[in-house]
Amino acid sequence: MNTLEQRVAKLRKQVHRVEIDLPLLRAEIASGDTAASHFIDRLRIAIDNATGVALLADARLSAPVLAVARSLLESLITTHWASLSDSNSNEIQTVARFESIRLTRNMLTKGRGALINKIDGRDETQRILNHPWTKMAKRPPKIDRMAKESGLEKLYDLIWGVISLLAHGNDTTSLAQQSGLLPASVEAVRTILASIHLIVHNRVREHRPTVANEIEAILNVTTFR
Repeated sequence: MNTLEQRVAKLRKQVHRVEIDLPLLRAEIASGDTAASHFIDRLRIAIDNATGVALLADARLSAPVLAVARSLLESLITTHWASLSDSNSNEIQTVARFESIRLTRNMLTKGRGALINKIDGRDETQRILNHPWTKMAKRPPKIDRMAKESGLEKLYDLIWGVISLLAHGNDTTSLAQQSGLLPASVEAVRTILASIHLIVHNRVREHRPTVANEIEAILNVTTFR
């Protein structure tokens, strides 16, 4: 078994471990704790993404692996920031509920479409734009702001730029010479999934936020110090 195969096997074990724990975590959510439910949903999505990375790695597809890894890293920073306070959690949940409304508002404001009443044919665009829900929809917090406020600024500085460069396909040389790229990316995804799992575990079971040091230990980013 080569290095990539070993890393993929470890990733699948991590996915299986989290999948087993997911329904147990969900069962432990206190009644009415919408924030905990939101974190469980984020963990479920992270499991799906990590499962996809294993399949992509099997096919030796480095570029899409990096694209998913970038998405998971963003989820890690967002989930950690949201778990630090009720205010942060409420902001992320609100953004999640209204994001499609915000995008629709932006398209309508730019004249990319119109909302027409199917019954009488009236143009309802302006009425929808004036609706309070439409006006309150706002952009998600910027990833660099969340990283800084949650103590993960160095993680952002060290990894975000590099992984974005690769995920966007701009560093074609590195993507073409992918001998060591895939194993490292798969291992990064495994540790990111483990970190998100820890954040949700601490929030649901221990009712406490996760400190940055705990995430650093899982990611093994020794250059933090």
